[in-house]
Amino acid sequence: MSEQPQPPENQEDTPKRDPRLEIPEILRQPVEHPSKTPKPPSVMATSVGEAGIAMAIAIDFLVVIAAGGAGGWLLDWWLGWSPYGIVTGFLLGFVVGLVRLLQRVAKDDAKPQGRAKK
Repeated sequence: MSEQPQPPENQEDTPKRDPRLEIPEILRQPVEHPSKTPKPPSVMATSVGEAGIAMAIAIDFLVVIAAGGAGGWLLDWWLGWSPYGIVTGFLLGFVVGLVRLLQRVAKDDAKPQGRAKK
């Protein structure tokens, strides 16, 4: 029938293999599929998110001060307390804004961080 070639018994009879055709060792090791490994958040995404949080805190602080001033101005207009109502309103708005700012910062500091700190 069909005869299979026999391996040569003598090493000198075998042709030399070209080393360029060998598979490198690094390609012989299996690699995990990329979808199985979680991606770390990019630095840009976290810095944009942190900038958004900082902007929200700053706007909240300024809006509370402006609301206090507006309330003081309404008291001045309604009761004729000028300029004491607006000054008191701004001071009260500043104190309330500062308390809200400190509460927000303390709450954000108490949250566990989602990424490892270096």
